[in-house]
Amino acid sequence: MITGYIVSGLQRQPLFSGGLRDLDITKCVIETGMGEVDSADIELPGTNLAARSLLQRNVIVEIRHNNEVVFRGDVATATQTETGTVRLELDGALGFLRAVCKPPFQVSGMTAEDFLTAILNQYNAGVGVERLVHLGTVNVPGTLEMDHRAEYTSMLDLFREVVEQLGGFYFVDYSSGIPTVHYVTAPERGATQLELGRNVLTVENQLDFSRYASRVYATGHYYVTTTVDGKEERTQHILDAGYVRDADAETAFGRLDLPYRSDTDMGGDKDAGIPDKTEAEARQIIRAEALKLLQERKNPLQSLTMTAAELADLGENYQKFRVGTSTRTRCTPLRIDAQMMVRKVRRDYLAAANTVVTFGQAPITLIGLL
Repeated sequence: MITGYIVSGLQRQPLFSGGLRDLDITKCVIETGMGEVDSADIELPGTNLAARSLLQRNVIVEIRHNNEVVFRGDVATATQTETGTVRLELDGALGFLRAVCKPPFQVSGMTAEDFLTAILNQYNAGVGVERLVHLGTVNVPGTLEMDHRAEYTSMLDLFREVVEQLGGFYFVDYSSGIPTVHYVTAPERGATQLELGRNVLTVENQLDFSRYASRVYATGHYYVTTTVDGKEERTQHILDAGYVRDADAETAFGRLDLPYRSDTDMGGDKDAGIPDKTEAEARQIIRAEALKLLQERKNPLQSLTMTAAELADLGENYQKFRVGTSTRTRCTPLRIDAQMMVRKVRRDYLAAANTVVTFGQAPITLIGLL
């Protein structure tokens, strides 16, 4: 059962409850995703008496499914049709941070967990309890360098800047009742495995070859030291390291070459008695780099979107898949075997068949190499 409430402080006023005439709802679609502000799209019929109050003021709406909180957000727009239907577009909890700015500041060498804790503590100290946002798991390594001494900066922009500097993924979980932001290096591995051998056409239509390569042509450099008129001269020579290739990828998807130029310094340290890399050593290093690049590029599957009906055809319930987890995805005919993160779920709570789950390529450390 789907229910909604207008939240003010610790008070909750009923907004909708499926099946009750005075509180009826005709549409409830919630979209949650990795690295983005969640959203909800709601329609309330003219018979819903509580809906009209949202046209006059900015409010927080909490949505529950079977009494578990699945969304909390701000009403971004509220419009009424000629028939009296009220349409609501809501921004999720990360959107709360958009309107609050941090005064000018500078940080150096600060961890992501310490920084995000600090800005959320500052944010929470200035808002009502209905707009609180908690920090959950943070396991992204590294330190931050930020200089915003010349301007006020949106806290949402600061959160995104952290990701730009350190990588990783963030998403919001609502199940505790207070929106909680998690910032992780990689999605949690899920137990579910998708076997797409019976649904090859669905996969083929969504293959993205923009980064695909079956061969990497590698070049680089090494140094040659010669003696001319009693003096040593050290010159840099271009090194052609040739191709590294994946025959299975070429068989499945065709040949596509990718040029690669290594910028690794092959020089030694004369004062420390460390010689330059030899031609053979440099070639080995360059080819190892090219092979690593090939492993990242030889799998063209970047994203996969499946409806609840398509998942059901595979014997899977769409409710198993939640943002922040990964799923092993196999398609034997196309030689695909990869961990795919659940990047987005667009769940229709009144028409389950319309629910859509989007899987995206997980980090290279999670890819099951072919």
